[in-house]
Formats: sequence, structure tokens, C-alpha cells
Amino acid sequence: PTKSPIVLYWRDPLECILNIFNHPLFHDRMDYSARRVYTCAQKACHVYTEWMTRDHAWEIQSALPAGATLL
Repeated sequence: PTKSPIVLYWRDPLECILNIFNHPLFHDRMDYSARRVYTCAQKACHVYTEWMTRDHAWEIQSALPAGATLL
């Protein structure tokens, strides 16, 4: 028992994703495929700035059929 009632909120996940994808602020900022970023041309230092630059995202992307993306 709690002193005050618990309020639960629920949203349709697909509707939320559609809203994010259609929002003008995110139009040019969405990554749809994994990529590797390096600090120099010799590819000596891998830069990890977000999930799509991690090795795990790259491995998953490589396992998908041609033309498919993680999202």
C-alpha cells in the first residue's frame, strides 16, 4: 500500500517512433546504419561517440540482409 495512488502512463511505442522520425528537428540527425569513425586516415584510433559507432552495432548491421538497417 502507498499513501497516494500510483499513476501509470502508457504510450504506443510505434506512434512515439513515428513522431520522432517525422519531427523537423530530427530530420537530418538520425543515423540508420552503423559506421566506424577514426581520428586519422591510418585508422589507428576508433572514436566511439554513440551506439551506431560501436563495434556491436557494426556486427549486427553486417548480419542483416543487403539494404536492411538496424531501425
